[in-house]
Amino acid sequence: MRFANITILIALSAVMPGVSTNLHAAEDLCAGAIDPYDMAAEKTRFYTAAGKDNELSATEFAAIKIGPIGFRHKFDKWSEMLKFDSDGNKSLDWLEAGAYRLAMRKKVLDAFDANLDGKLTGSERESASKTLAMGKIRFDAKPKPTGPDPRLAEAEKKIQSSHKSRHGSSHRRPHERPDPSSHKRSDVAKKHAKPPKPPKPVLSEKEQAERDQRAKRKAEFMEKYDTNRDGKISSEEKNAYIRELKARRDKERAARKKNSGKPKPPKPYKKGRREDK
Repeated sequence: MRFANITILIALSAVMPGVSTNLHAAEDLCAGAIDPYDMAAEKTRFYTAAGKDNELSATEFAAIKIGPIGFRHKFDKWSEMLKFDSDGNKSLDWLEAGAYRLAMRKKVLDAFDANLDGKLTGSERESASKTLAMGKIRFDAKPKPTGPDPRLAEAEKKIQSSHKSRHGSSHRRPHERPDPSSHKRSDVAKKHAKPPKPPKPVLSEKEQAERDQRAKRKAEFMEKYDTNRDGKISSEEKNAYIRELKARRDKERAARKKNSGKPKPPKPYKKGRREDK
């Protein structure tokens, strides 16, 4: 039976050169997570596995079926992924899981991309897949942040632009829905917002002088009648001012009445005035 299978493979390879005759060829573990790295697909798989809280726990990770359709790959180890738990809550959000994916990709490319073309082909790909299958790739206890991979910059831009065109914002997660009440809250805030204060008018020299004169008279009035110095005119102080004002007016009226009984002085003589005959 084994020879029959080999004969069939040899015959197929003659007709279809793409068919490999190596029965023990290494499984390709690079596709999707290493080379090529499909960031959008990995992001969607992560949120599907993470659940409503968008945080991937050890239990949720263990429940993921290993394969090309899930976020968990054959070479993924929770202990290695947890080294990227920056906030120390024993779970991973997408920023932490994405950092692990980028670090793993960079580590594999640095080790097996011999011609430095940013791709794994032929023997490079086979060696990388064998090493990943054996789980020999490990990270330091606290890996240093390497920043975004420059080889993924163009792919990241395409993902963000396509996501923005579909959802209107590149920062929204796949499982996050826009809050319909956010527009109402913004409308209410705009409705109750205080209008901006108008600019202070610029006074002319005459208007400024009049304002200073009024302020001076007010200060003199308060100095004279604010006897308790509380900055206010009480009812007693007001009544005292009214009595003083009434007494002053009565005095002026009496003076006018006294002067009204005196004979009026003769009019001064004017030169050239015609005398009565």
